[in-house]
Amino acid sequence: PPLITVGCLQVGTAMLTEAGLSYLGLGVKIPTPTWGNMIANGQSLLLGHPALVFIPAIALFLTVVSFNLLGNGLRETLTSEVS
Repeated sequence: PPLITVGCLQVGTAMLTEAGLSYLGLGVKIPTPTWGNMIANGQSLLLGHPALVFIPAIALFLTVVSFNLLGNGLRETLTSEVS
């Protein structure tokens, strides 16, 4: 059970790391769409088209939170079955 929980939590960490590196230009290169690239490219148009930044940022946030909640739910479910 702990291995499954840690795995779910590490998925969120990996996604945030990749998005941060792509935002800084150190991750996946521009032709491949990533949330970090989308946020970085939309930043220059933030005042005119804020959705170009907020939609990928919200999608990244919701995905990471979902994996964290999944990990917590699996931990609770698996530890209650063991006890």
